Amino acid sequence: METLISVVAYGGNLLLNVGPTSWGTISPIFEERLLTMGQWLKINGDAIYRTKPWKYQVDSKQKKLWYLQKDSSVYALFSEWPNGESSPTIILSQVNATQRSSKFTLLDGGGGINLPFTADGSAVNITLPKAPPIGTFVAWAIRMDGVQPI
Repeated sequence: METLISVVAYGGNLLLNVGPTSWGTISPIFEERLLTMGQWLKINGDAIYRTKPWKYQVDSKQKKLWYLQKDSSVYALFSEWPNGESSPTIILSQVNATQRSSKFTLLDGGGGINLPFTADGSAVNITLPKAPPIGTFVAWAIRMDGVQPI
């Protein structure tokens, strides 16, 4: 997923070439990977389809975190869930938000999970659930409304 997210964050398109075996079938390993990608896109596709690069494509301090934009929403996609914390947080150093007008939602395949946050003008700290939503894996997307680049 990191390849897909990175390519899209920089304004590109990902072309996958999966050739059939000599029997005309897709190898099980490739079938599994394609199905996994499809399941991930069902949950997080809003953060990929019809998006464009934001002012910043990657976060300057957070590893494996990319930004995309669609209409007035900005998406932060990340591939490492913070472990070992009672209240896992992710720090977005390229985002400016206000308690009054900003909203952060973790995509989960349904209505999303509203996330509490704090902002100090130099970064936004988002508190995540203790564990990723059931059925999500590999990478996650947060829809951000009412935010600006720093």
